[in-house]
Amino acid sequence: MSWLDLGWLKTSDGWEFHPWGPFNRAYLLSDGEAAAFRRRVRTVRGLVLLGVIAAVALSLWAKAWLPLVGFALVGTALEAIGMWVLVKSLPRSEKALGFDAGIVYLARWFGPKLTRVAKVLTILLLALAAYLLWLAPQIIESYLLLGLFVGLLYVLHYLEAVQQTKE
Repeated sequence: MSWLDLGWLKTSDGWEFHPWGPFNRAYLLSDGEAAAFRRRVRTVRGLVLLGVIAAVALSLWAKAWLPLVGFALVGTALEAIGMWVLVKSLPRSEKALGFDAGIVYLARWFGPKLTRVAKVLTILLLALAAYLLWLAPQIIESYLLLGLFVGLLYVLHYLEAVQQTKE
């Protein structure tokens, strides 16, 4: 699965689509509708991704770093608007997946290999953040980066534990 496929869950009745995560109600599709709808979702997400990459490349070419955050926010908003337009006419599920089923879904989507790679990268970034903290303990961002990567490592460890219990 790729990022373009995030949010799809196969059920006994067909497919559920969770464009805004497992904590919101899903959109229901039959097996026949799912393939065509999935292509439209991939198209919207792919176009938004290409637009953000082009905008980032343009800002790097112009040597303007500040708009990068704005481009990420605009890309997120465009993707959300595109998904809303696509799903507004679909039937909804009775209830959301919830936290437990959502974590299991994310663990399945990540898979053991991607989780392991993400853990290694996070450990390297954690070491870099610790080094930055050692170099400049007076800079508040050093503490924030360290906390961010410790939290991310905890989430990845939790996903790995969920994967092992579900296998």
